[in-house]
Amino acid sequence: MNHMVNESYRTVRVPADLIDTVEKVIAEIKLGYTSVADFVKDAVRRRLEEVLEQTGLTLKDIWEKLEKNEDTAIEIDRLSEEEKAIMKIIEKLEIKYEKGVPEEEIVKKAEEVGLSQTEVKDVLTRLKVKGCIYSPRYKHYKTIMTHI
Repeated sequence: MNHMVNESYRTVRVPADLIDTVEKVIAEIKLGYTSVADFVKDAVRRRLEEVLEQTGLTLKDIWEKLEKNEDTAIEIDRLSEEEKAIMKIIEKLEIKYEKGVPEEEIVKKAEEVGLSQTEVKDVLTRLKVKGCIYSPRYKHYKTIMTHI
């Protein structure tokens, strides 16, 4: 059985300082990567697997939805009022914090609308599981796509 494999490539812009760091890692730490491209492809694949695990979707699910022109985004109506409030907070603060909104800032803003620190942490966990947000760094959050 012959399968056609699509080996097309796309160019992705990566900041020069990030490439320098990756080159140092490859040269000094010896993780088994032979090029920056191999490292980046592996990192993207691993991140994709993590996101898919959090959302409960598979690549096949996403592909089928795209073929049917179905929206793969979480519908805003499916989020609780607390989840909607936290999403709005993160989306507003993302402009200021390009490397992720610190959890403390989210908690501070959420307290203004009546949510406790415990509630915020619970909501952040639920939003990560639903695939609405991710953590680019420890206790920093970014939205995966605009929902609000």
